[in-house]
Amino acid sequence: MFKEDITKSFHFGAKVKFLKQDKIHPDLMGKEFCLIGFNDSAFAVIEWDKKGGYGFEYYTGSVYSDLELVA
Repeated sequence: MFKEDITKSFHFGAKVKFLKQDKIHPDLMGKEFCLIGFNDSAFAVIEWDKKGGYGFEYYTGSVYSDLELVA
C-alpha cells in the first residue's frame, strides 16, 4: 500500500484503536476511538461512544505508527 492510500484511509470520523506499544498507556488499549484530526506530529481522538461530544484528547505521535483503523 502506498503512503497516499494510507493517508486517505485516515480521515475525520474514522474508527481507530491504539496499536500496542510500550509508550501507550494500558487504559487506552482495546478501546475504539473516533479520529477528529491529525497532522505529522499529533492527532486528536475521542472515545467512539462519546463521538460528537466534548472531551477529546490530543496525543503526540503519528496516526501511521500509533493507530490502526477498525473495520
